[in-house]
Amino acid sequence: MDWNKLHIIKDNRCCVAFYAPAMLLLPLDENKADILLTYQKYMVNNSSTDTINNFVKQIESFIKAKNLSTDEGIVAYNPKNITKIMLCVSNDCNLRCKYCYAAGGSYMQKRGLMTLETAKRFIEFCNNQFESIDRIIFFGGEPFLNIDVIEYICESFDEQNKLKPKFGAVTNGTICNERVLNVVNKYFSYLSISVDGPKNIHDINRVDINGNGSFDRSKKFISAIRNNTKVNLACEATFTQQHIENGYTRSSIANFFSKEIGLQSSIIDDMHINKSEVLNYWKNINYENLKTEKLDNLTSDFWNLFELFINNECNHRCRIGADILTIAHNGDIYPCHQLNGKEKCKLGNIFGDNVFNSNHYEKNFNLLMSVDKNDKCNNCWCKNLCSPCTISRFFNEKLSVIESNPQKGYCTFIKQFIETLLPIIALLRKNTHLWNLVKNKMIAKL
Repeated sequence: MDWNKLHIIKDNRCCVAFYAPAMLLLPLDENKADILLTYQKYMVNNSSTDTINNFVKQIESFIKAKNLSTDEGIVAYNPKNITKIMLCVSNDCNLRCKYCYAAGGSYMQKRGLMTLETAKRFIEFCNNQFESIDRIIFFGGEPFLNIDVIEYICESFDEQNKLKPKFGAVTNGTICNERVLNVVNKYFSYLSISVDGPKNIHDINRVDINGNGSFDRSKKFISAIRNNTKVNLACEATFTQQHIENGYTRSSIANFFSKEIGLQSSIIDDMHINKSEVLNYWKNINYENLKTEKLDNLTSDFWNLFELFINNECNHRCRIGADILTIAHNGDIYPCHQLNGKEKCKLGNIFGDNVFNSNHYEKNFNLLMSVDKNDKCNNCWCKNLCSPCTISRFFNEKLSVIESNPQKGYCTFIKQFIETLLPIIALLRKNTHLWNLVKNKMIAKL
């Protein structure tokens, strides 16, 4: 085994050894953790040969039994196949959410909607460039402000024989009328609705142009979608400092969606939330909590990490620009919707030169494809568990560019964050019944 790839975590809940190449997580007692830490640091052993030898044998036998491969197994890039296109049909929104990274849906640009001309060119671009598109997600701003273009694009793909993508949308759920319901029912397979929790917390941040809350309209939209369509429906909540100040936890928000709304939820931390609070939340989850906690209420951060250990696989970085593209309302091409309007990150335009027909954007594209092939990532114990989000890891907000090395502040935080989650998973491993219960919960969520 490679001792440089071993990471020991001393935690008052459970000490843990994580061996990155094998995705192996082992609970340790404190004495054993100290022995391994000392040996790893000095590579000298005076009194605990049996402990160290047995530990090495345990890891090597696990690798042999599982026949694990240490490469990431990423499918080779094929420019003719695309997994997802985020199509920004609206560069405007009818809400002005206070934490919106997209400046009220405008991305710091002139507000406007995708024209029919641009929609036609988008369809031509897709037919000329791709042999398969798995799904197109209508995005904004608020996409349903532009139901004309949404319906046109869905109809056009539905009538042709070449490409048959699935359709979905990310919406604030405030535009509910017969036409929207008909289009969703006829063409959509998926809808994600942004709801931050109960009315009193949702309406603090998710307000319209006049400052009025939007909870009642979003709840009405959810009910209408359920009653009139068969679309898969999910909610996404942004967990903010206001949640904490008003006494809400991530678990209580997840419980609200489960009990009051009857939907699974994805809970995302607002980028401005106090990072110490995030770490403290997970540090305070102990074995007794796990035995008594409603397991459905564990948030997406936990489930994403837990799934890796169940499947014995690495966390693959999101290959924006390759597997995923964003098309802005004016036809500009970006690797990710979070980069919409970031001129230095652009990959061209569907009306002219772009990454598919010009070498002009080759530098940007090559950087995206190799961004995590750097010494800092390659030598990091956390690489296989790190966030899949390329933007979180490599986007420099001050310079507004993707960089070839991870952002120092994010690196520090994500390693601390993973260190708070691994002991929880190790605790679960100690109890076969609890482990299988959580495993079955995860499978049900997929």
